[in-house]
Amino acid sequence: MKSCVEMDQKGLTDFAFAMVRTPSVSGQEAQVAKVVAGEMQKLSFDEVFVDEKNSVLGRIRGSGKGKSLMLNGHIDHAEVGTMLDPYKPAIIDGRPLGYNGEVMRGRGTTDMKGAVASMIYGAGMIRRSGVSLSGDLWVIVNSLEEPARGEGILHILNSRGIRTDMAVCGEPSDMEIKIGQTGRMDFKVIAKGVTCHSSYPEKGKNAIYEMSRFLQKFLEVYQTPDDKLFGKLPFAVIGISSSPPPVTPVVPDRCEIIMNRRFLPSENRHTVQKGIEGVFADIQRGDPSFEAKAEYLGEFPPFYIHPSERVVTLLQKAFSKIMGTSASVGVWRFGTEAGYLMQHGIPCVGFGPGLPGVAHTPNEFVPVDQLVNSARVYAELIRVLNEEES
Repeated sequence: MKSCVEMDQKGLTDFAFAMVRTPSVSGQEAQVAKVVAGEMQKLSFDEVFVDEKNSVLGRIRGSGKGKSLMLNGHIDHAEVGTMLDPYKPAIIDGRPLGYNGEVMRGRGTTDMKGAVASMIYGAGMIRRSGVSLSGDLWVIVNSLEEPARGEGILHILNSRGIRTDMAVCGEPSDMEIKIGQTGRMDFKVIAKGVTCHSSYPEKGKNAIYEMSRFLQKFLEVYQTPDDKLFGKLPFAVIGISSSPPPVTPVVPDRCEIIMNRRFLPSENRHTVQKGIEGVFADIQRGDPSFEAKAEYLGEFPPFYIHPSERVVTLLQKAFSKIMGTSASVGVWRFGTEAGYLMQHGIPCVGFGPGLPGVAHTPNEFVPVDQLVNSARVYAELIRVLNEEES
């Protein structure tokens, strides 16, 4: 089914190509920000500006009599790694990559320059169609998302004070409506020992061995929640180091690991840290000399929005109008800026083109049909919201 708003498919794909051709590893978004701002201006947004961190904010003003909406994405991308020709986007047959249809290949296509193009064109086509807005429409594409500390979006929310009545986060969802995500919490675990000369190891206590004891016990006894909606929550050790450095023959007295732990909206740093420290206590019951501690490093917030919330039902209505079927509803397994938006009182739902599993991979791509249809759904969402408000 078609919306009353016509989509400029060539303009959309050309814009996505232009963004992918412009490298924008986190912290290096200045050039792609210019590309994005220029496209917003071309599409007649009322206000367009680039902030101090190279995030781009575009607004189409409403009459002030209705609800405001934010479409949110990010313009930085992961390192290219072993990807060949990451900045030479091309539309190719997706079947060799596991998708039955044409796809746009290139770094950032699915995470998430494709969605950024779709959101901007969805808003731009509404503007060009002459649909009157009763509430402001913001398209906010922030920098510095990939480091997972919210630096770009938090700067916007805190320094600009922008708040909307609802929001859609366009991270890749394979065209499914996402009503939640687990958070990610980071801890440093430190095991302590006693230094000595490595030729007399019995004179000290090797902190690496102490850490090995902890990890063995941790894998043996530690249990994460198994949630009906989010499933069994994972954890992973992603780094290890010891000191003193191994440049002299000294048994280390300190060993550190960095641990990621996914967590539920109902959990917090204290409950999660208590679980890790419980493993220390298990070891200490058998060996009181064991010494370790856990330090909280930070988190990427979770989110959950009830399916009955208005932004969810409006998005379902828009999806059904465009796609002719009901949208699937699920949750993300990874973190997005939706958690920060919810923390700041903005009800947010997730929806965007792209298969989450191909993000950051050597063959990253976004399906062309999803790219175009998500833009149509965004446009229809804007139209439906303002139709109900008028």
